[in-house]
Amino acid sequence: MRLIAALVLALAVCLPAVEVDQVLAAARAASNTYQIRFRVLSNGLEAADEATRIQAMRSLGELRDPNVVPLLMPFCTAPHSAAEMIMAATILGRLGYQTPVPLIRGMASHEDAEVRKAALSALKQIDALAAGDWMQRAKEDEESLRLYALAGLGHLKHAEAVEVLVLGLTHENHLVRQAACIGLGLLGDRANGERVKISLTDANPMVRRYAAEALARLNYTPAIPDLMMALEANVAGPYILRAFVALTGDSFGFDPTAPLLMRQEAIERAFSWWSLHPELKQ
Repeated sequence: MRLIAALVLALAVCLPAVEVDQVLAAARAASNTYQIRFRVLSNGLEAADEATRIQAMRSLGELRDPNVVPLLMPFCTAPHSAAEMIMAATILGRLGYQTPVPLIRGMASHEDAEVRKAALSALKQIDALAAGDWMQRAKEDEESLRLYALAGLGHLKHAEAVEVLVLGLTHENHLVRQAACIGLGLLGDRANGERVKISLTDANPMVRRYAAEALARLNYTPAIPDLMMALEANVAGPYILRAFVALTGDSFGFDPTAPLLMRQEAIERAFSWWSLHPELKQ
């Protein structure tokens, strides 16, 4: 509001004298109106029913006012309901201030999975997620949180993340295996290629796809023969071919839609080329 008043005053000095009083009066009126609205919405946080409190939080959040932050921070702890905590975390995340981070981080251990999700999302918006936050959530029982965290671990240069992601490669849930492949690719450590390439034989086609894409991202050329064998199986063929071309620079005429004999001939050409490039085996 101070910024608005300052802008109005700056504008006022450029106006004819007869209009200055009108501009200043309008600025005072706008300020008073805003303060009244802010006070009314703040009072709504003390309403007897939860729905009114949540609506007040939502409306306060729309103001984008830093003065909202201390008003919502108490809603990040018990005895407030899960719905109130979720709304508070959502708005505080959008506002982006660091002050409530310790309270939001505490919410990440709440018994309600939806509260934990809201807390993790808020911390990400505030850019306050630490490696420990991702690690804790990667061991979640709640599937969507675990998947979110596994993918997030790939954005961290964190040694412990590798251990968690490698374990994810053999998880019973194919979505977890996909997330693990993506995460290891994002980590960018070429040494993880040997572990990722095993997933090229996964029973799920999309796991094979993300394993191939991770290998291409890692530029793990020793996996080229594994990709050729994956092409021979022709499961998730177009995706694996794209990764294969990224590593070799050539498709060797392989077409996933071609007859089996033509696909085999293309793979034979690729193996012949591979035998001439021992430097790619390292």
